[in-house]
Amino acid sequence: AMLIQEVFRGFVVRNYLHRNGIEVRKHHKLVPEEKVDELHSQIDHWFQTRRVYERTLYITNLLDIRKKNGESFRHETRYCENELDTRDGLHKEITSQHDSCAKACKELTSQQSSESPPELALALNREKIRSTHWAYIMDISKQELFWHTTELRQGWRRHAYVAEISRTTKKHLEWLQYEAQQVDDLMGFVKRRISSAPRESEHKYYREWLADQKARITKHRISFDMDQDYLMIQETFELKNALEYAERTKFMLRELVSVLHMDSQFNKEKTGLELARAGTDPESDESVEMLQAITALKKKQQFLREETTQKIRYDFEQILSEEDKVMLATVLFKNDEQGIAREMLPGIKVMLKAPRPKKKHLIMFEWIDLYRSQPWLAKQEAEEQRNQMSRDEQQKEIEKNEMILARQNEDLQAARDAEKRALDDIAALEKELEDPETPEERRYTNQLAIEEKRRSIDEAKEDMGRRSKQVEKREAEVSKLKARLEKEEADAKERLAKQYEAKEAFEKREAALEKIRMKKIREELAIVAEQIQEVTLDLDGIQNDREKEQELADEVATLTDQMNDPKTSSYEKDFVKKMLLGKQATLVEMQNDIDTEEITLKEDLEDLEERQMELNNVIKSMSEREERMQKFKDAAANEERMNQLVNELRDEQLELRERRKDMEIRATEREAREAEEKAKNKEQEAKEAAKRRQEEEATSAIRELGVGSIFGMEKKENVKITTKLKHLWRYALTGEPAVDHERVAMMNSIQKHQKIKAGQVEAIRQIQFTVGSEETQAFASAQSKLSADGMPHFRMIEKGIGMHDQIQMWVEPSMDQDDFITDIQFSSNDPDDEGYQDLSEAGYFKVTHNLMHKGRTEGGRPSDPDFAIWCMRNPAVARAIADLTVSYSEKEEHELMRDEFEKVPTELVKFHLAEDMFIWFRQVVRTSIPHIDNPETLLKELKQCRKMIKDNPDDDHLKKMEDNLKRRLEKAHLAEDEKREMGDHPFKYSMEFLAMDGKDVTVLLNHFEKMDTERKGTINVEMFYAYIGHHRNRFTDLLFKMLESTDGGKNTAEGNLDFGEFTKALGTFCFFGKEEMLRYMFAIFDLEDQGTILHVDLLELLTDLHPDSQGPVTRALKEVDIVDGGKMTYDEFADLHVRFPFLLYPGFHIQDQLRRKFLGLKWWERKLRKYALVKSQIQTTKLNTDKIDALDEAKKARADRKQERFERRKQQALESQSTLRRTLIQAQMMADLLM
Repeated sequence: AMLIQEVFRGFVVRNYLHRNGIEVRKHHKLVPEEKVDELHSQIDHWFQTRRVYERTLYITNLLDIRKKNGESFRHETRYCENELDTRDGLHKEITSQHDSCAKACKELTSQQSSESPPELALALNREKIRSTHWAYIMDISKQELFWHTTELRQGWRRHAYVAEISRTTKKHLEWLQYEAQQVDDLMGFVKRRISSAPRESEHKYYREWLADQKARITKHRISFDMDQDYLMIQETFELKNALEYAERTKFMLRELVSVLHMDSQFNKEKTGLELARAGTDPESDESVEMLQAITALKKKQQFLREETTQKIRYDFEQILSEEDKVMLATVLFKNDEQGIAREMLPGIKVMLKAPRPKKKHLIMFEWIDLYRSQPWLAKQEAEEQRNQMSRDEQQKEIEKNEMILARQNEDLQAARDAEKRALDDIAALEKELEDPETPEERRYTNQLAIEEKRRSIDEAKEDMGRRSKQVEKREAEVSKLKARLEKEEADAKERLAKQYEAKEAFEKREAALEKIRMKKIREELAIVAEQIQEVTLDLDGIQNDREKEQELADEVATLTDQMNDPKTSSYEKDFVKKMLLGKQATLVEMQNDIDTEEITLKEDLEDLEERQMELNNVIKSMSEREERMQKFKDAAANEERMNQLVNELRDEQLELRERRKDMEIRATEREAREAEEKAKNKEQEAKEAAKRRQEEEATSAIRELGVGSIFGMEKKENVKITTKLKHLWRYALTGEPAVDHERVAMMNSIQKHQKIKAGQVEAIRQIQFTVGSEETQAFASAQSKLSADGMPHFRMIEKGIGMHDQIQMWVEPSMDQDDFITDIQFSSNDPDDEGYQDLSEAGYFKVTHNLMHKGRTEGGRPSDPDFAIWCMRNPAVARAIADLTVSYSEKEEHELMRDEFEKVPTELVKFHLAEDMFIWFRQVVRTSIPHIDNPETLLKELKQCRKMIKDNPDDDHLKKMEDNLKRRLEKAHLAEDEKREMGDHPFKYSMEFLAMDGKDVTVLLNHFEKMDTERKGTINVEMFYAYIGHHRNRFTDLLFKMLESTDGGKNTAEGNLDFGEFTKALGTFCFFGKEEMLRYMFAIFDLEDQGTILHVDLLELLTDLHPDSQGPVTRALKEVDIVDGGKMTYDEFADLHVRFPFLLYPGFHIQDQLRRKFLGLKWWERKLRKYALVKSQIQTTKLNTDKIDALDEAKKARADRKQERFERRKQQALESQSTLRRTLIQAQMMADLLM
C-alpha cells in the first residue's frame, strides 16, 4: 500500500515540476523552500481527488455487478420454474400414454392364439412400438426435469453465496469506514496542534512528537484506505465469478435441452417409420427404404447419446463442480442436499468458514489521554540530564585546572622566595667584601659566589618569566571556562523555568478542553443509547413478523391437508398445488428475510453495546484523571524535595572536596620534601639495582598487563564498600539470588563433555511411582525443571505397569556408588496376602504408593493394584542396577534378552496387574570404565560374520552374533553422531563451553564484522593478526592447525574462518591456564607426542617469541646446557619457565592481548574462576533428589514461620495504642517481608 501511494505521489510531483518549468537535476534542490508546504498541500489535494474518483468507480462497478447478479438469478429462476411446471405436466401425459400402450399390449397378448387373425399380431406389434417410443420419451423427460432442477438448485446456492459475501463485506466496510473516520478526526486534531505549537526551543520535543504521531496516523489512514479497496475488489471479483458461472450454466442447460429435444424428434420420426413398415411387406422396396431410413435415424440418435449429449453433460457437471469448489472454499451450506424439494430451495443458507476477526475500535480519547500525559517530557528530561552531566564534567575540568594553577603559583612563589634569599646572600657577601679585615682568599671566594648567585638569578628570572606566562594563560583559560559554565547554568535555569511554564500552560489549556471533550463524549453516549433503544424496538417488532410467518405456515398446512384429502378432485388438486407452491415459496422467503434481519439487528446491537461500554470506560477514566493528576503533582513535589536534598548533599560534597584538596596540597608538599631526602638514597640504590632490573622487567610488565594471575603474582583486589552495600541490599530485597543461568550452563557443559572422562559409571539410586495422569504430568513438569537447572532428577520408564489407571515408574540415575541399588524384590502391601514379605531387617527399603495399598474390587475390576518394590544398597556387591524396563509380549522379552536385560521371575498378575507383564533390569559393574566401540571395527566384524553365515546359514550362534553386532554398531553410530555434532557446530560448542549469553555473542560478532572488511562472512588468519596488532608466527598458527579451524585443510593455518570457528579458536586459546599454555607451547614441536623436544626447537620457539630482543634471552640460556641434538622433557621445560619467566612471557602476552581485545580481561578471569568453582562443586558435591526435597521442606518451614511472625506482629499493631510502637512494628513487618 505504501509503495502504491509513493509511486502515485512521485508521478504527481513530476507532473507538477514539468508544468511549472522546474528543471530536475541530480544533487540539486528541486523546489524552493518557501513552496514546499504549498506543494505538499497540492499533492494531498490531487491524491484525495483521485482516490475519491477511484473509490466512486469501484462502488459503481460493484453495485452494477450486484444488480446483474440479482437480475440473472431472477431471470434464470423464473425460467427454470416455468420449464419445470411445463415439463412436469408433459411428463405426466407421457407417463399416461406409456401406461395406455402397456395396457393395450397386455390385452392383445391375452387374446393372441394359434388361430388368431394376422390383424391381431399387427396390432400387437404396433402397440409394442408405441410403448417403446413412449418409454424413450419418458426417459428424456426425466433427464430434462433433472437438469432443470439441478440448475434451479445451483441458482439458489449461488444466490445465497453472493448475498452472504455482500453482507459480510458490507459489515466490514462499515467498521473500516468508522475507523477511517476516527483516524481522520485524530489527524485533524494533530494538525491543529502542530499549527498552534510554539516555535521556541523549549517546545522542540513537543513539535517532534506531534510530527512523529502525524506520520504514524498517516500510515494508519493509508492502511484503512487500502483495506477498503481490497474488500471491494475482492467482492467484485467474487461476484464477477458468480455471474460468469451463471452465464455458463445457463448456456450449457439450453444446449443440453436442445440436444435432448432433437433426440426426441429423431425418435418420433423413427417410430412413425416403424409403424408404417409394420403394415407392409418386409421384402418390398418400400419396406427396405423405410428400414434404411430407420437405421440412419438410429445412428443419429446413437451419436447424440454417446457423443454430443455425453460431452455436454460432462462439461455441465465440470462447471458445476468447479463452481462448488470455489464456493465451498469460502462458505458452508445449510439446509441443502442433493434432491432437495423445489419448495425448500429458498431455505438454503450459507455461513463463512472463517469469519472475519472482530477488531478493537480505535478510540480517539485514549490517544488524547496519551497526549495529555506529555510523553515528550521524558526525552526533554533526558536531554537536560545530559546537559547537567556535561556541566559536571566542565566543573571537574575547572577544578583540575585550578589545582594545577595553585601548584604552579606555589612553585612560582617558591622561585621568588629563592630569588629573594639569593639577593640577601649577595648583599651579605658584598657587605663582607666591603669589610677591610676580610682576607684576600675569602674575598676571592665571595666574589666567585656572588657571580655564581647572580648567574643563577638571571637564569631563574628567565624561567620565572616563562612560568608567569603559563600561569597567566591558565588563569585566562580557567576564567573562560568559568564564564562559559556560568552562562550554561544561567541558560539551563532559564530554560527549565520556561519548560515549567510551558508545562503549566499546557495542563491549564488541556484542562479547559477536557470539559469540552467530556461533553462530546456524553452527547455521543446519548446518541448510542437512543440507537440501542431503536434496535431493541426493531427486535421486538420482529415478533410481529414471526406471528405473520406462523399464520402463513398455518395456511400452508391447511393447503397440504386439502391436497392429501381423497375427496378433492384432480382439477382442485392442481389448483391447490399451484397455490401451495406459491405459499411455500413466500413462507421460505419470509423466513429468510426475518432471520437475516434478526441477525443484522443483533449484530448492530452488539456493536452498539460494545461502543457504549467503551465510551463509559472513557468517561470513567476521565473522571478519575483529576485524582491521577493530583498524585502526579504530589510525586513532583516529592521529587522537588529530593532534588533539594540532593543539592544540599552536593554542596556538602563540594565542601569536603575543598578540604580534601587542601589535604592533598599539604600531602604533596610533604611528599616533595620526602622525595628530596630520598633522592640521594635512590641514586646510590639505582646502581646496585641495575643488574636486578633486567630480570624484574618482564615480571613488572606482566603485572602492568594484568595477567599476573597466570604466574601466581596477582594480588587480590579490595572490594569497595559500595559494592558490599549493594550486595547486602540485594540480599535484603530478594532473600536469595536469582537463578544463575551461567552456572547452570557451565554445569551442563562439564557434565556433558567430561562425563566419560571421569571414568565413572551411572546407575539407579532411587525408584518412585506416580498413579494417574494428573499426578504423572505434575511430577514430569517438576523433573523437567530440575533437569533444565542442571539438578538431579527422576527419569520416567517409557512403559507403564497400570492395567486400568496410568501407573508410571521413575528412576533417579546417579554416579555416587554408595547410593547404587544392587537388588530388587517384589511384594504385596497386604500382610494377609500370600505375596507379602517384609525385608526391612535384611537391609532393604520399601518403595510403593498410597494408591497401591489394597487390591480392593469395585465395579467388577480391581480399582488399585497391591504392589511394592523392596530395594537394597549394598556397597560390597560389584554389580549395580543401571536400568529398568517392562515387557508385554514374548517378542519384547527376546529383544530385552539380546540387550543384556534380566527378567524378574515374579509374575505381576499376583499384584492385580496385567497378565504376561514382567519387569526387567540391566546390571553394570560399578568399577567398569565406560567404553564406546569403534564403528569401523564393528563394521568389519559384521561383514566377516555375514560371510560366515553365508557359508553356514543354519548356524544359530552366528545369527545371534550378527544381531549383537548390529545393536553395538547402532549404539556406536549414535555416540559418533553426538561427538560429530559438537565438531560440526563450532559455534554451538563455543556457546556451551564458554556459557555465553546474547550480549557476549553480540560483542564478538561486532569484532568479527570489523575484521571482515570484505563482507564475505569469513576472515583469514592475516585479517585476524592485523586486527589484534600482532605479527604472525608459528606460535599462534599452531592453534588453527590443532583445531582445524580454517578451510585450507588439515595441518595448515591457511584458509578462511567463519564466526563459529573464530569463537571456538578464541575461546580455546583464551581459556588456557598456566599449565595448558606451557603444554601448548611444548606441543608446537612435540607433534608426535613423544614427550620431548629438541634444543634446536626450543631456540626456534624463543626466536618466534622474541624477534627483536635476543640479549636477555641469550643471557638466560647461558644458564641452560644447550647442545646440538640435545633433548628436553616437559618437566625441564616447565622448570625453565619457573627460573626465567620472561623467556615465555610473550606467549602469555599474546593471550592477554586477545583477552583484553575480545570481551575484556575481567570477563575471562571471571569465567575461569567460575568454571573452576563449578567443576569443583560437581566433583565434591553429591546432590540428589532427597537432599533437594529436604531443602524444599526447610524453605517451606521458614516461609511458614515468617507468615506466623507477620500475623502476630499485625495483631500487635492493631491492638497497640501507641503510634510509635505501631510504626516500629510496621517497620519490622516491612523488613521481614523484604528479607
